[in-house]
Amino acid sequence: MTPQEFLKTLGPAATQLYQKTGIFASVTLAQAALESGWLKKFPVDKYTGKISYNAFGIKGFGTVGSVTYDSDEVINGQRISVESQFRSYNNYYESMADHHKFLEADKYKPVRNAATPEEASRQLYACGYATDPEYPAKLIRIISQYGLKQYDVKEDKKSMKIYIDKGHGEDGDPGACNDGLIERDMTIITGNALGKRLEEYGWGVVLEQGNLEITESANAANGCGADLCISVHYNAGGGDRGEVIHSWKSGAVELANAVAQGLKKAGQTKLKIIKCKANGKGTAEHFGILRTTKMPAVIVEPCFIDNAADRIIADTMEEQKNIGICIADALAEVYGGSLAKTDAATVAAINAIHTAGVSSSPDYWLENAAPGKQVNGGYVGSLVKKATGKTTVAEAIDALQLSNPAYWLEHAVPGKTADGKFVGYLIQKIAKIL
Repeated sequence: MTPQEFLKTLGPAATQLYQKTGIFASVTLAQAALESGWLKKFPVDKYTGKISYNAFGIKGFGTVGSVTYDSDEVINGQRISVESQFRSYNNYYESMADHHKFLEADKYKPVRNAATPEEASRQLYACGYATDPEYPAKLIRIISQYGLKQYDVKEDKKSMKIYIDKGHGEDGDPGACNDGLIERDMTIITGNALGKRLEEYGWGVVLEQGNLEITESANAANGCGADLCISVHYNAGGGDRGEVIHSWKSGAVELANAVAQGLKKAGQTKLKIIKCKANGKGTAEHFGILRTTKMPAVIVEPCFIDNAADRIIADTMEEQKNIGICIADALAEVYGGSLAKTDAATVAAINAIHTAGVSSSPDYWLENAAPGKQVNGGYVGSLVKKATGKTTVAEAIDALQLSNPAYWLEHAVPGKTADGKFVGYLIQKIAKIL
C-alpha cells in the first residue's frame, strides 16, 4: 500500500478507537506504518508461511494464534535477531483493536494519559513497548511528515451556538482607556476573533451588532437560541489578573472554567473565576447581561489595561486577536468542535514537495494549507520561487500557469495572507511539476 492508501484504509478506524480509548490515532497509525511498512509486511511464520496480519509487532497469541518469526531487537545496546511468537489475526482491523486492548494494561497508563502524540510516543518506549531507543523519534517523524494529527479528532458533544456581546458595542462608550488602548476597540477585535475561530470549529456564532443596550443584547442572545453567551470586556483600576465572572445558571461554572483556560493559553498567569454578586434585592445577578440571558453566560476581562505588566498579553491588535482565538480553542476542547482538516491530496502534495527539497517545514503547511486557515504570504512567495527556480514571485506565478495569477501577485508577498484552501491547491499544482 502507498501511505495514502494506508491512511484511507486505517485512518477512520484509528479515529474511532481514539474517541473510545483516548489513545492518539496519530500514534496508532504511526506505529502501524512503522511496524508493518505501511501494511506491506507482517510477521510471517518462518516454518509454515502463515501471514499474521500483525500490524503492531505485538508478541504472544492473537485471535488466530501466533506465528514464529525472527525480529530485530536491541539488547544491551546490541541489535540482534531473536526468534519469537507473534500474535496472529484474520485481518489488520483485528490487529488494531487488539493493540488498543494491549495498551489498556496498567504499565501503559502513561501512554493513555499523555497530553500530546509526541509524549505518547516517548512513553511507549519508556514503558517497554519497544527496545529500539530511536522508536519515539521514528514515530514522531512519521506523525509530522504525514500530518497524522488530523486523525486525532474528538467526538463532538453537539453543534454549539454562541452569542458574543462586545461589551461596549461597535462605536459606543469607549470604556477604559490607557496609553492609547481603548477598551471598546479591544473588545471588538477580541470578540470578532473569537467568533471567527469558533466558526472554523463548526459552531454557530451570533455577534452583537451595533450599539445595543444591555437588555437588548441579552434579548438578542435569548432570541437566537444560543447555548452560551460571552460578554467581552477589558478591565482597569490597578488590578493584575484576568477575571471571568459567571452567572448563576446551570452550566455557567463550566463555561467560566473553559474561558479561564483560554486566557491561560493566551499567556495570562493570574486568573480569578468569580460568581456574579447579587443585585440590590439579592434575587438575581447584579450584571444585566448575566441576569437577563437564559443560557450559561460569563463576562470575561482578560487583563487590566492600566497595568503595564498585566496588559502585556494584549498590547497589540495581534495579541488581542490571539486572546479570542485561545478562548475559542479552549471552548472547543470542552464543548466539542474540530477545525477544518488538510485534505489527503494536499497532505500527499506537501510530503512530495518536502521530499523534493522544495519545503523544509512540512508541519507549517500541514497545519495551515486547509479551509478556514490563513497562510503567511511571504512563505507562499518563497515556496513558489524555490519550486520554479525563479527570482521573483511574478516570474514564478507565470511559470506555474496559475488560473488566478492576480490573486497570487497580491497575496504571495510579505505582509499579506493567502487563503489556506487556495494554498492547498497551489501546493498540489507544484507537486505535479516536480
